[in-house]
Order: sequence, then C-alpha cells, then structure tokens
Amino acid sequence: MKFSRHVNLIPQAILDTFNYKHTFTPLPQNVGKIYIIGSGSSYSQAIYTQQLIKKYLDIPVFYDNPYSFVRNTNLTEKDVVIHVTQEAKRNDNICPIEYANNCGVHTILFTSRDTELSRKCNEVYWFAPEFEKYLLLQ
Repeated sequence: MKFSRHVNLIPQAILDTFNYKHTFTPLPQNVGKIYIIGSGSSYSQAIYTQQLIKKYLDIPVFYDNPYSFVRNTNLTEKDVVIHVTQEAKRNDNICPIEYANNCGVHTILFTSRDTELSRKCNEVYWFAPEFEKYLLLQ
C-alpha cells in the first residue's frame, strides 16, 4: 500500500477503533507478571500499554522486544503475555507466542489481522495500528 493511501485511511481507522465493541475477558486470577511484547511500530504501543497497566493494576508488568523476551525471560504458568502486532504473521510475532504457549502461559494478541497466529492465542482483540500518530498530529 502506498504511504499516501495509508495516511488517507487513518481517520477511518480511528473511528473504527473507537466504535469497535470489545468484550474483554478478565485477566486470570493470581496473575504473576504481565509481559507486553511488540516490535517495529508496535513497540511504542507495547511501551504505552505497559505504562497504563502499571498505573492502574498492582501487577508487575514489563515490555520487551520479541527476541529479547524469548531469550531472556523465565516464564511461569501464572504469567500473562500480551503481544501487540499489526501483521501477526512474521517470525518476530510467532516466536513470542510459541514460547509462551510452550511455557503454558495465557496469551493475548492485539492485532489488525486474522492470521494463523490468532488461533494460537487464548484471546484476540482488534486494533487499528498507528492511529496514535495521527491523533498526536491533530
């Protein structure tokens, strides 16, 4: 998609995001830690999500990039992994979810596409990518 077309679609993506009705599932009881994973332009959303959760919940929460997360994190079954991705199909999207699944961890995916990865997660929620950039420019 040409960048100019992408920019032209952003206002509708904002409306779609605000109008979309999610039914969020409560977090599992006795959550140990929450890990927010994102890469590329989704990394900023991972950081922001981590800050929001840290502000409102009394649960240890961390953000990381996919490969550092897989290499350096020791998950327990009480942990939750939230992955933010636009495409939900590249290796940097697949690896963290597969790692979390292998550890028996509850997984949540925020994405703009329905892919094979969506079916590997316990919960999947839709979001319009990069709309926060447009809101900041207004």
